[in-house]
Amino acid sequence: MRRTVAAILGTRAPNSPDAAVEWAKRAAIAIDEIQRRANDEYRGVFTHTTTNTATFETAWTSDSLPENSASAVDAEIIALATDGSAARYRIAGLFKRATGTASQVGATAAVVPAIEDVAGWAVQFSTSGNSALVQVQGDAARVVGWTVYVTVRELV
Repeated sequence: MRRTVAAILGTRAPNSPDAAVEWAKRAAIAIDEIQRRANDEYRGVFTHTTTNTATFETAWTSDSLPENSASAVDAEIIALATDGSAARYRIAGLFKRATGTASQVGATAAVVPAIEDVAGWAVQFSTSGNSALVQVQGDAARVVGWTVYVTVRELV
C-alpha cells in the first residue's frame, strides 16, 4: 500500500519549470511519508454508509497488529445523513497484542465531546482477531454517510 520514494518522485529528472514544480511537490510527499515511517505512524481516510440501522457496523479495520506490540489509534469521524443531520466525533484507543489475538486496553475515550444532531448515533473502537476496528452506529430512520480519519502509532 505504501509507495516507495522512487515511485512517488518518478525516475526522470525535471526538464521544465512546470515539471520541476511537480517534482518538488512529489518530493514533499515523499519526505512526509519517510517521516511517518520513521515514527511508525500510519494515516488513512475511509468511508462507510449505514442504511436505516441502529447497530454498530465496522467502518475501518486495521492491518493485523504485530505480535508483541502496542498501537495508539486516534480517529476523527464525521457523519452526514441524507436529511442533513450531522455529527463529529474524536476518539482515542490503545490496543495491544502479545502472542495471541489483539485486545483493547481500557475503553474508547472521547478526545472531545461528541457534536451531533442525533443523540442515538455513536462510534467506538473494537477488535476482531488481530485487528483494531472503528465502528459506527446510525439510526433506524436515516441513511448516514461516515468518513473516518485514522492515525495509528505502533510500538513494536
